[in-house]
Amino acid sequence: MELHARAILEHNKEPLETGPAHADCVDAKLGNAWQAESYVADEDAKSGICFAGFLLVYLAVGHCFPDGNKRIGWAAAMAVLAALGLTVKATDDECTDFVERIASGQIREGLDAVHWIAVRLDAPDL
Repeated sequence: MELHARAILEHNKEPLETGPAHADCVDAKLGNAWQAESYVADEDAKSGICFAGFLLVYLAVGHCFPDGNKRIGWAAAMAVLAALGLTVKATDDECTDFVERIASGQIREGLDAVHWIAVRLDAPDL
């Protein structure tokens, strides 16, 4: 919820009122992404990358908020990766195009997002 509020303010938008329904929606998306991580994560993959990719897709298309769903999806995924010491190496335009393709339904699968992220990881330990 805090990431959403920050993302809205960073883009010069008025703060949105959020409540229990929004929080419940986000909690559900977090749970779904974590469940996907547990089902599809490869034993050789660094834990959390699948979670980040699925979370991005679920939040970007899940419409938990009246505005900022793509922003919160991206911000949440990048926060997960940052907590793992990872970053995505891509231009702003590439990232924007990627998230727009998710939101428009051109990218529908969480694993497609995981792959897009994985091949662009800037990770000294991988």
